[in-house]
Amino acid sequence: MNKLVFLLIGFVLTACQTVPPIYYEPPPAELLETAASIVGTRVKPDNIFHDDETTFVLAIDGLPVKASRGNFDKPVYISPGMHTVQIANKQGTLMANVAFNIEIESKEKYIAKTEVLDLENVRSWVENSKGEKVTPVLVGARISGGSAVIPIIM
Repeated sequence: MNKLVFLLIGFVLTACQTVPPIYYEPPPAELLETAASIVGTRVKPDNIFHDDETTFVLAIDGLPVKASRGNFDKPVYISPGMHTVQIANKQGTLMANVAFNIEIESKEKYIAKTEVLDLENVRSWVENSKGEKVTPVLVGARISGGSAVIPIIM
């Protein structure tokens, strides 16, 4: 009986431990001189009943970017070479994301962009500083991350 209790307590304590996530780390300061950057975009809605459409860098090489949506307009620095860049579009509770394999050029400034096609689909791509698309245009399906709350005053 005592062994069972100790095993149960040990299991509960082990199961409750959390492993901190591993986030994307930009290149070290001495390499920032040659690093490229990528930022997201935000589109304000035409009417007050729609949320902003925010496009942001979600992950680089499979590692999530810290505070990616809240800092969509802050550059994420990335070393030159081949990388997998995952961008996301979020509007209210709807979110879509796609991943691109992209050859990052030294000192280039990239912009992640999206265009909402309809309620379910978003077209996404990455442009360089000249406005040229450097990735294929991919369509991602939007999924709902929850339900919107509409306050009703009685």
